[in-house]
Amino acid sequence: MRHFLLPLLITMLLPTFALAQDIDFMKIMRSQRNREYHKDSNRERYRAVWNGNGAIVSSTPLWRNEEFRQELGLTPEQHDSLDFMYSKDGSMGHWYRAKAQTDPVLAQMLAEHMPLNEEIRKDPYGGNTPPEIERVYREQQRNLTTYYFVESQKDVENTLTLEQMQKVRESELALMSEMPILNPSMFYSLNLTGEQKEQMEEIKKSLEPVFEQIVEELVEAEDALQQLKFDMFEKVGIKFDENGQLVDETGKSLMNDREAMEKKGKEIEDELTKNVEMQAKMKRINERASGFMRDFKFKMYDVLTDEQLIAMQRIIDNPTAHVKKLRDRLQKERAERQKDNWQPGIHSWQPGDPVPEQYLEQRRQRGNFPRAEASENE
Repeated sequence: MRHFLLPLLITMLLPTFALAQDIDFMKIMRSQRNREYHKDSNRERYRAVWNGNGAIVSSTPLWRNEEFRQELGLTPEQHDSLDFMYSKDGSMGHWYRAKAQTDPVLAQMLAEHMPLNEEIRKDPYGGNTPPEIERVYREQQRNLTTYYFVESQKDVENTLTLEQMQKVRESELALMSEMPILNPSMFYSLNLTGEQKEQMEEIKKSLEPVFEQIVEELVEAEDALQQLKFDMFEKVGIKFDENGQLVDETGKSLMNDREAMEKKGKEIEDELTKNVEMQAKMKRINERASGFMRDFKFKMYDVLTDEQLIAMQRIIDNPTAHVKKLRDRLQKERAERQKDNWQPGIHSWQPGDPVPEQYLEQRRQRGNFPRAEASENE
């Protein structure tokens, strides 16, 4: 089944106005201010994974798996420190509130943000706020989002032991085919030398301009698609109530009814697939992004020695039971998405097989690389 959770990205902006009277929440969601906020957030999300600061994005499927957490052997203290990765309160707001208690830098950033937030709430739809205030407010939001990704990544790495981080990275390698954006840090489990790490970083830097172009295309496509979804809310019987909550045509809340939410989402998906022009556009963007990530991955492989590549294949071919189960589920979901493979987004990039035979054959021709199955008999 295709999982399409309707836009619940009503963060940071809508709660600001939750107590106001006669607020048109759809108008807020469609406002240029809100659209720019979400485009900025999506840009930072893509960049975070690319730069190795996206644990909250790329490895969330791992952390939400109870078996995975048990295998890591988290202590009670580690469990409490990392609850933002998987608990029901594991949200950006939850992390901010907890982190600000012990992080003076974040506390100062939030303190500086509050006065501007008060100005913004006086103008819920935008358009009447001085441009300079809008500019600074947006810049502060970007900085807070970037800080969240960077520092939450540090929280993960500082909380886990070296052995636990090794298990995390091996699991990421095993899930590589389902992780759309690769980062050299997942290869650290293969005992990279300092020179290899530098080579991977140089490759990433050389490809960054193209990566940024693709990110911009995806962000704009996501925004256009979101507006189309809003267009269809009335058609499928969805609206915002006076508190900014999604409800159906009878006024029943959809927020805690996953089945009803997905049913409405499926109706919207069915309508979107009829938009031939958008479908073709999204397919082009996703194919370009997927091709780029495939080429990037191959360049990373070229840095690995034959022994390291064989070791990586062994990790991929022999995942732990819970990682295999998770991978099977993600592969099934990817196959479902590919039936309508035109929607943009981080999980539309996935290049597929981690080490395809085409790459191995090219490598054999260059350096007589042995077949992986042969190495298993050594």
